[in-house]
Amino acid sequence: MPKASPAHKALPITAREVLRQLGQGIRIARKRRRMSLRELAERSLLTIPTVHRAERETEKVSLAVLAQILFALNLLDGLKAVADPAGDAVGQALEVSRLPKNTRQPKRRDLNF
Repeated sequence: MPKASPAHKALPITAREVLRQLGQGIRIARKRRRMSLRELAERSLLTIPTVHRAERETEKVSLAVLAQILFALNLLDGLKAVADPAGDAVGQALEVSRLPKNTRQPKRRDLNF
């Protein structure tokens, strides 16, 4: 069994809660589709324990596993928005604050011969 990453222990409570909600969302989506753990595991090319862990202990599975499950549930589009630069208000504000305050036109060189 691979050694657990120290990042798991350092994961902020808010991040744990978001991951817990993601796992619950996967479980609810599976049940709404009337899919068993076995069926979702087969569709996502994973094992039943891995799918179960994704629903219950989401912080312990990789992003690739979550993407595979979301794809099998036809929910992968929601993952695109996670780090979409268009939705990064803080990054956009920082980018704007770094723009030069004054700009001037470059000197025009007259190349009349």
